Amino acid sequence: MREASAYALGEIKDQRAIEALILILNDSHFNVKDAVIRFLRKITGIHFDYNINKWIEWWEKNKYKFLK
Repeated sequence: MREASAYALGEIKDQRAIEALILILNDSHFNVKDAVIRFLRKITGIHFDYNINKWIEWWEKNKYKFLK
């Protein structure tokens, strides 16, 4: 179910989903994290892989560009 949720958020390519996807990186299942990383890359063009701290830091600095 969590993997499907990550997939759905990523597929809509809605930039408002970025923060939710980043938070899903806390999931303990590799398949869920892997799906999230693929969609974060697709939406943002950024490659921080599984480093949630870098994603959060980047998001805090850049969210206003995406949430206009």
